[in-house]
Amino acid sequence: MRQRQLARSRRLEALKTESSRRRLALPGWLVEELTTLLARRGLTAADTDALVLVNRDGNPLDYAHWRLRTWQPACRAAGLPALRFHDLRSMSATALVAVGADVKTAQTRLGHSTPSMTLGIYARATADADRRAAEAIGNLFRPLRARSAHTH
Repeated sequence: MRQRQLARSRRLEALKTESSRRRLALPGWLVEELTTLLARRGLTAADTDALVLVNRDGNPLDYAHWRLRTWQPACRAAGLPALRFHDLRSMSATALVAVGADVKTAQTRLGHSTPSMTLGIYARATADADRRAAEAIGNLFRPLRARSAHTH
């Protein structure tokens, strides 16, 4: 299987970095969705050189057209008109941290060269995580008298 990426020029090119070459686990529901999508096109997982996402004619996506015809309308419909495609990387990093994935797993899934890139550039703090941290720290430092009164 050749591993390539679709450039904005619509040409398939070599991957940018060695860390771009990786295997990632997928949730079962996504495997089912992808299997259905490929089957509609007469493809299976054995068609390793086939592109998963293509235009209506089965050709590689044209980024400019896809962005105008698909991405921007979907973002507006979701109430996120300013969302850029690259913002999904930050969303992914933040979600990985939020679900408790270790930083090395997050780094590897995102293809970053260092964990500091994953945490310092891409992952964002969330209000829910801040609330959980406040409760955990509050419980740790709660005076003993207040702890015993709280448990009775």
